[in-house]
Amino acid sequence: MIFPRRSLPLLFILGSFASASGFAADRSSTDTPWTSLFAGGDLAAWTIEAVPADKDRGFITVRDGVIWAHARAPDKLSKDHVWLVTKKEYADFVLTLKFQSVRGDRGNSGIQIRGRIDGDGVMQGAQLDLNPPGPWRTGMLYDMTTGATRFLSPNRPASEVTEALAAPGLIHYFADEGPGWNEIEITAIGPHIKCVLNGITVMDFVDNENVLKDPIHQKYHVGVKGFIALQLHAGKPLNLKFKEIKIQDLTAGSEKLDR
Repeated sequence: MIFPRRSLPLLFILGSFASASGFAADRSSTDTPWTSLFAGGDLAAWTIEAVPADKDRGFITVRDGVIWAHARAPDKLSKDHVWLVTKKEYADFVLTLKFQSVRGDRGNSGIQIRGRIDGDGVMQGAQLDLNPPGPWRTGMLYDMTTGATRFLSPNRPASEVTEALAAPGLIHYFADEGPGWNEIEITAIGPHIKCVLNGITVMDFVDNENVLKDPIHQKYHVGVKGFIALQLHAGKPLNLKFKEIKIQDLTAGSEKLDR
């Protein structure tokens, strides 16, 4: 059955705000070139990270010109997270990609930014949430850092984040509706992180309290600089696709970050 596109005109409470004009002032020149991280070929710009038992089980593959991150059949259920991680670190950037999710999947995913794999194979740092069971969470900023796990935007523990906090007008397409693909843009410049989903700003966060620079994040060397990663969450069935991934690296010349 084809369903109409999902539109959620609900109250959106952010951890902190920044005006569009203020954000524009943070951005580097539009002359900064774009670099393709995936255009339908191989995963040369990426590496797969997982516990040894999961790394070669084919949870992340390239088929038909798209990246598949999938754990569906009983023998394909990972006991731990699997990550597709960029080989390069980034601090300030604009990242765009398209993703597709399947109605009825129960697994969770996310786009990690400024993160780093620790000695136990866990990606520390913040992520933009991708959550097919509750697509209204798409783009919310969650801190996965051990010892600091909570949503940063909206500023709530996970147990308090409900659909009432979704962005007004949020649009999410499952694979069986509309174009079947969602377009997401993530901009991270200094303490300012913004997410636009299908043309709608769903998260606009400014780390005025330097949460991402605190001792916990410094311990793992995350928060202001690190790797970008696509997550396949442990356990539950999930079938995500990604394509047309490109980045505008604004790190060079930035004077806003204390490196």
